[in-house]
Amino acid sequence: MYVKSFIFIGYFLFISSLQALSPQEVKKELIKSQKELKSVIRIFSQTVAFSIPTKPFYKPVFKKQQRGHFIIEFVPEGQSLKKWTDMYTLQGFQGFARKNMNAMKMMDMLKYNFKKRFSDRIHFQELYRRDLAGDKGIMFVVGIPASKALDLPGYLRKRGEVALYIVIKGKEDIYLIHRSWKADIKLGELLPVDKKEFEYWMELLKKVSLV
Repeated sequence: MYVKSFIFIGYFLFISSLQALSPQEVKKELIKSQKELKSVIRIFSQTVAFSIPTKPFYKPVFKKQQRGHFIIEFVPEGQSLKKWTDMYTLQGFQGFARKNMNAMKMMDMLKYNFKKRFSDRIHFQELYRRDLAGDKGIMFVVGIPASKALDLPGYLRKRGEVALYIVIKGKEDIYLIHRSWKADIKLGELLPVDKKEFEYWMELLKKVSLV
């Protein structure tokens, strides 16, 4: 009884403190109370369920849907689309799953495109395969050294990139979710991403599901 009363009083005080804040401040306080914010977004034929880190909080900075391709990009607060070092991206490719495409073929196609664009100066490694609610998925990591070819809008010049990808085959569409880091990469050396942070994002991406 005492425990229930304590919980109720604590919850009442928390809610009372929120009532003195603006709606935007309430949202921020609720976000701060969680390590991750569970989110859903409809992309073509299915809904993608995923989590967004709150420390720091990843905010959407770009969203576009055109000709069967959907993309939304998130960066931590303090970063922007034109100047970022950390990015979280969700993409959808409409109808790809009906065109004899699966997660493995999508990964191979991306690998081919990376090598074609950057020669063989890339690190590419498959990490994980899974069945997810009937959907086939595969995870891999790509490391690309600095290159003039990377000097595009949204990129910092003279820096390479490490990207952790997961590809999921849906009922009709293919989904691509990835976490990118700007980093100084040297071929033949370990990718310069903190091990704990990399493992955290691996687990976060494994939780992505389609409904």
